[in-house]
Amino acid sequence: MTDDPFAHIDKSYTGSEIIEDPFSPGSLFASRYEIITEGRKGGMGIFYKVKDTKLRGKITALKVIHQNLLSSEHILEMFRQEVAISLDLSHPNIVRVYGINDYNSFEFFTMEWIEGKTLREIVDEKKETGKPFTLDEAYPIISQLCDALTEAHKHTVHRDIKPENILIASDNTLKLTDFGLAMVLDVHKDARKGIGTAYYMSPEQKNNPDQVDKRSDIYSVGVILFELLTLENVIGLEPPSELNPSLPKEIDSITKKALATKRENRYGDAEELSDALTKIAEKEKEIPIAEKTIKYVYKNNVWIYIPEFNIATGKYLAPVLNNNGDVISIKKYSDDYDIEKSIRSTLNKAFKNNYVKFIDDEINSNRLKKIVEKETEQYTCPVTGIESVFVKGGTYEMGDTFGDANDDEKPVHTVTVNDFYLGKYLVTQGQWKKIMGNNPSRFQEGDDYPVESVSWDAAQEFIKELNRKTDGKYRLPTEAEWEYAARERGKKVRFGTGKDSISTEEANFDASKDYVEPYSSAGEYREKTTQVGTFKPNSLGLYDMSGNVCEWCHDWFDENYYKDSPKDNPQGPSTGSPRVLRGGCWFSFPRNVRAASRFIYHPSIRYNVNGFRVAASPG
Repeated sequence: MTDDPFAHIDKSYTGSEIIEDPFSPGSLFASRYEIITEGRKGGMGIFYKVKDTKLRGKITALKVIHQNLLSSEHILEMFRQEVAISLDLSHPNIVRVYGINDYNSFEFFTMEWIEGKTLREIVDEKKETGKPFTLDEAYPIISQLCDALTEAHKHTVHRDIKPENILIASDNTLKLTDFGLAMVLDVHKDARKGIGTAYYMSPEQKNNPDQVDKRSDIYSVGVILFELLTLENVIGLEPPSELNPSLPKEIDSITKKALATKRENRYGDAEELSDALTKIAEKEKEIPIAEKTIKYVYKNNVWIYIPEFNIATGKYLAPVLNNNGDVISIKKYSDDYDIEKSIRSTLNKAFKNNYVKFIDDEINSNRLKKIVEKETEQYTCPVTGIESVFVKGGTYEMGDTFGDANDDEKPVHTVTVNDFYLGKYLVTQGQWKKIMGNNPSRFQEGDDYPVESVSWDAAQEFIKELNRKTDGKYRLPTEAEWEYAARERGKKVRFGTGKDSISTEEANFDASKDYVEPYSSAGEYREKTTQVGTFKPNSLGLYDMSGNVCEWCHDWFDENYYKDSPKDNPQGPSTGSPRVLRGGCWFSFPRNVRAASRFIYHPSIRYNVNGFRVAASPG
């Protein structure tokens, strides 16, 4: 009995030469991929970590499919069509597929390599401890999974959602993989035996595969949610809150609806499920002490705080500072002496051992200059150095004016925006650190690089603190303002560079030759952010309006909002689940860095592709 999943495959060339072992470490597979290590095995094939010798040693994942699963031309063609769909899936929570190919009877495809663990491995680790996931732990997993499916369901149904097909990267980003393979298994009935996915299949997928739609994936998500919260592998009569008393009873209605036997009784789509879970998670989440409850004043270069006593916990609450004197968190202390000692320690370097007293005082809100002056064409924040460009308002046609867009960019509609200011550059890591005292970014290569791995909520906290420290009126731009500025006051241009075509000499995006469009050219895929100001600005003096990092906007997302959008200064829907981002990023294909392209993520989720720039209204 061999452990080699490819022992049954004929490994010979068309001639007499025999391949000794094409997958041993150091071997060169298909004259291109140097095998580094063997990766995860599965019922459908096996992953290898490889080095792509034709792409300057790029680390890639190579998956080789069991040959017996592709035993007919019909199944093979169907498999190729399904995997080809993955080439169009561009989302931070979906493993990017680079291409599909065959070599000496091996059918394989390549994709991005993810350093991390499968959700199955993480669940098994939890089972060893006997402690199920808390709602706070499970929520970001299910939320990101729903985000991935919201994008994927525009193109296909996954059909094999299970912990083995969910990767959790080292930065806790979820990645969904293995699109298209389950369809092959549905056709190749014998291949189902022993692969262990029946538990996650919806009733219709088991009994009537032709009735499978996106609600079948919703069922699978419900099974995973139940398993995370209870560590139970069999769904019985007991709701999650009975198996895990720490859970709120409201969670029971979520799993019940997701796991409904009849698909018409389930959530209609992944966004609806995510929205329902978000409401419960946010209700249960401990609300941090707002900074306004901590009385403080800034005098003579010394921060002076008053500790607040919490009767319920018997603890004092006070800010934790960095060496610049910036608040970075709220901490509990046993008594006010410990608070004073801690704060004095952090201030030693910044303020030369000045004594910090605890006194009752009001915030001196006028200690810094106002942020926006209508008469100026540009304005520089005296605290952070953020430069803002004045954008004269006007009327334009918003949306896909070239006919090469997604449905959510339609219909084209007339919009008028008032005068506003917009950040000349993306907010940088250096500017973020001056206000927040930390750096959440993955690509920490210098203060002039854009801050990323920032959620919409975190961007709002930055703006709130920035306004407090400057007595300013900063905010996020609306979608309408952002697109108006990217298109140089509403011109009919395709990109935020002011041009109708784009190259990597003009913006930071994925210009790999496999993703070239008629309006783009092949070029370098940098796989990370670049310094702000690396490329030329558009005619308004705005940099990186296409590529580098996706930019959070003020608006909630509604795919039908453009149909009913008001003409004057649209603010987006009054409520929703995801927020909108614009501009695309270093990870985006050319079509996704167009000025009209829209992205959506839940406001609490942070990715290494997301950042922002600030806006302000005159006055």
